[in-house]
Amino acid sequence: MRSLLIIFTLLIGSLLTSALEPRAPTPSNTCVYKCPPKDKNNKALGLRDESSDPLYCQYNTVVNYCSYSKTTGALTADHDSGNCPNKAVCSTSSRRRDALPQSPRMRGSARQVDAAPLKTRSQLGSAKRGKRSV
Repeated sequence: MRSLLIIFTLLIGSLLTSALEPRAPTPSNTCVYKCPPKDKNNKALGLRDESSDPLYCQYNTVVNYCSYSKTTGALTADHDSGNCPNKAVCSTSSRRRDALPQSPRMRGSARQVDAAPLKTRSQLGSAKRGKRSV
């Protein structure tokens, strides 16, 4: 019986110490690179392919496009006469949940009570009590 207690104690102790070991931190924000919305000449982003590697970002015409590394965001090819931004835009995706929706707001004032049905009910009750006493 004593050996069973010792084995049980050692087992529980090892489980508790393994649960207390520090774990490697996991990044809560991951960077997903996207095309910059405008080039250096302030031309708006047209067609884009952000699913491929490298990223394809076209500005104004088919001739003007930039390529960026999907993993680092670095500029890989400048076909926009040197007007490509140096790096793609980092869009962080947070693991935080969205905020809960707000609860419905209470009305500022209480609802006005219609006293007519209460008055009628009171009169019926007093008339009924009057009949019983007769």
